[in-house]
Amino acid sequence: MEKDMETILDWCLDQMRRGKKIEDCLESYSQLAGELRPLLLLAKDIEGIPTPEPRKEALNLALMRVGEAISTARRRRPFFQRIFLHGFLVRPAVAGALSLALILVFIGWAVGMLSADSLPGDWLYAVKKAGEGMKYTLTRSADAKAELRMEFSGERLDELIRTVEESGALDKTLLQNLLNEAELALDEAQPVKEDTFTLIAAKLNHFTACQKAVLEQLKPRVPSGDRSEIDKAIELCRRRCRCLKRMIERKEPGDGDREWDSGCRCRDMCRNEPSRDDSPE
Repeated sequence: MEKDMETILDWCLDQMRRGKKIEDCLESYSQLAGELRPLLLLAKDIEGIPTPEPRKEALNLALMRVGEAISTARRRRPFFQRIFLHGFLVRPAVAGALSLALILVFIGWAVGMLSADSLPGDWLYAVKKAGEGMKYTLTRSADAKAELRMEFSGERLDELIRTVEESGALDKTLLQNLLNEAELALDEAQPVKEDTFTLIAAKLNHFTACQKAVLEQLKPRVPSGDRSEIDKAIELCRRRCRCLKRMIERKEPGDGDREWDSGCRCRDMCRNEPSRDDSPE
């Protein structure tokens, strides 16, 4: 009943705001007229009371005090919190700096994309090499670094092929670099666990065999005076495949069995002689 009384009172007050008289409202609920009349009269009297208005001087003083309190609170905030709460990022100078930074990032990305197909001698090639150096620096795990070395070696091989196709000459520096990156791939894998090392060695073995096959196909297309360099590189790949196969098939890992065998490093190329064993590795 109390809830119904509240609902009826709300309805009566709403009707009075619309212009109805108290007596009209009471006629609708004559059975509750005794309880409603004093409440409606009180509500009418309250609405007739004028709303107090503060003096302008008091209002100005209150606003000044609020401003002082806000200023004090801001000075006590931590430095970074004050920066953001003061709208630091939306200031013209900061907005301009952020816009410039975004533009530079976009330009860097675009230059990186364009440099991906560059070759030694192109002005973008230095950008490409710098990007590879940064990628290597940001890579932490040993197995990821080994994979990255194989990726770089494959990139040098691709550049070597394209250089031969475009100029007909053999870039000996590229040839040396692709072999060196593949060599470093095994060196990077030294700290990894045994099962991970075996997997990397298997990948590197397959990768080296592919390098050997590509170099054999590339040999007839280089000048005759440079074919001896290709022969040395092919022999180096052959020796590496044998070494890697031994690592993969070993049953009891021991000290030093993760190292390249003699004649498998780039510094050994000068004394490597092509093997007569042409059986597939």
